[in-house]
Amino acid sequence: MRYLIFILVIVVALPASAQSGPPTVIEKWEKFWNTYDLDQMDELFVNSGQLSYFSSEKEGLTRGWNDMVEHHKGFGFVPGGAPKDARLWLEDIETDYAGDAAIVTAIWFFDVFRDGRQQKMRGPVTFVCRKQNDGSYKLLHVHFANYPGEDG
Repeated sequence: MRYLIFILVIVVALPASAQSGPPTVIEKWEKFWNTYDLDQMDELFVNSGQLSYFSSEKEGLTRGWNDMVEHHKGFGFVPGGAPKDARLWLEDIETDYAGDAAIVTAIWFFDVFRDGRQQKMRGPVTFVCRKQNDGSYKLLHVHFANYPGEDG
């Protein structure tokens, strides 16, 4: 009986400890924004009409794969990437897992030289990630906002 209880404790504890931090797609997404490489999109985003994205710089909802590609092209993303005088990073990352979804919240920071001056922007971001058949996660929804008074 002691062995059965021990095994149950291990089985119950494993999923929680295996899912303690954000899915790796979040780190890959940061790299995506720092390399401007459109070729990384397939690894990051669910290729579905359900894919959605609220930008902090453009009004309205971007929905679906093709619109997402065009949205990123509008920011200078190209196949193979392009060097930019910009840096994006996340801080205060928190992750909650619910079934096959991971909900990740963070504060984004963006430091860019634009319009002849250095601009620093920041705000909250929420990622909804969907677990794939191989156990990895991809982005299903992203929602950015700017903090009041921030450049943008």
